[in-house]
Amino acid sequence: MEEEKILNKVRDYFHKEAQDYDEYWKEKPKFKSPFRWLANRFYRDKTFQRLEAVITLAGEVKATTKVLEVGSGGGQYAMAFAEKGADVLGIDFAPRMVELAEKVAQAKGIGGRCKFKVCNILDFEGSKEFDIVYAAGVLDYIPSHLRVPVLQRMAQLARGKVIFSYPKKGTIHSKVRKAWLSYKDVPVYFYSKADILSLAEKAGLILEDSRDIGTLVVQCCRPKI
Repeated sequence: MEEEKILNKVRDYFHKEAQDYDEYWKEKPKFKSPFRWLANRFYRDKTFQRLEAVITLAGEVKATTKVLEVGSGGGQYAMAFAEKGADVLGIDFAPRMVELAEKVAQAKGIGGRCKFKVCNILDFEGSKEFDIVYAAGVLDYIPSHLRVPVLQRMAQLARGKVIFSYPKKGTIHSKVRKAWLSYKDVPVYFYSKADILSLAEKAGLILEDSRDIGTLVVQCCRPKI
């Protein structure tokens, strides 16, 4: 299937580039690529603003709060929730990302509240287990025929909020990012508000609050059922 080929490209890319993506979160990052150095210089603030938006939209987090992060990457979001006391599971289909997240969580002493697993969200079993299910920077790489199934699965797993981010169509950043990832042979997708309204309706999600942070939007929803 074409969708499987696309996802394999994305998985292999993030598996290979895991360390560089982790560098974006460091106070003094070290990059092999001059492009990444430039990207970090101009868009570093957005990295932290997106995390802040997800945490804000999630609302109150207690020791009983169960959280699922879809596409957990290096685990920075999951660890932020765990540090607030939540019980967090991060899933990602890039093994090296999961390895890196586990290592950092253990070093921070929060490995007991913050677990990671190599898994595709469409293969994840369970129902209505989590108070918060979120995906930051995931829709960016999901081909069209899988977007509704991914959001539906997130809704099926959530007994509370579903949060996701999406990159805007038509920005200068979107054009530069598309050119860079095309060079890497990795597809990337951008969205309008109308696109998100349509996806949410098909996935059984009710759009609620959101945060616009320039090149992207963080959207908070609730499952219809």
